[in-house]
Amino acid sequence: MDDLKSLRIKAGYNQTQVATTLKISIASYNHYETGKRRPGLNLLKPLSELYNCTIEELITAVNETYKTSSA
Repeated sequence: MDDLKSLRIKAGYNQTQVATTLKISIASYNHYETGKRRPGLNLLKPLSELYNCTIEELITAVNETYKTSSA
C-alpha cells in the first residue's frame, strides 16, 4: 500500500512543487506526509488529480501515512 510520500514520488514531484501547486506552505504539506496532520477535504481532489489517483486511493494513502507514523 502506498503512503502520501510514495504517491508524490511516483508522480515525479518534490514537496515544494506540491505545496506551490496547492498554494499551501511546504511545512503544511510536510505535516501531511509525516502524519502530523491530515489534508483537508478541500485538498483531496487537487491532490488526487496531481497524483493521478482516485480520491479513495488518496484517502487510503493518508490513512497508511497515519498508521506508519503512529507505529
